[in-house]
Order: sequence, then structure tokens, then C-alpha cells
Amino acid sequence: MCGLSGALFFDSNQIDLNISRKMISKLKHRGPDNFGELIDNNDGITLNHSRLSIIDTSHNGNQPMISNSKRWYMIFNGE
Repeated sequence: MCGLSGALFFDSNQIDLNISRKMISKLKHRGPDNFGELIDNNDGITLNHSRLSIIDTSHNGNQPMISNSKRWYMIFNGE
């Protein structure tokens, strides 16, 4: 069980990390073992992920996951 949240700010200069972090803090009980966030100032996007490590306890399961090209970011529920 994981906690996922994200926000899109139409003005990338107005990214409010307090809002983004407050959203994921409400889901902390769904994934207390690890927390990750992505802040993309160019596109005004924040992604947050909290994880309950059951099967994969290594750092390989940490999210957001980033493609090798560093173009794509992803958060998802599941091991």
C-alpha cells in the first residue's frame, strides 16, 4: 500500500511546496517506510510518493522513478 499525490501549478513560478507536502503528509500512514518527491520547476509539477516496503526493501523500489533519459518520471502503487 502506497500514498501518491501530485500537483500541477499553471504558473511554474508559483509552486507551493507546502501544499504538495501537506497532501502527502495526509497519506503517510499508507507508506511510512520511504518518502520521495519530484519538483519540476520548468513544468510546474510536483509528485510525491510514500511507500510501505513489504517485498522490495531495497532502494530500487523508491519513487518517483526516473527513466534513463531523465525525460520521464513516474509514481505508482505496487512493488
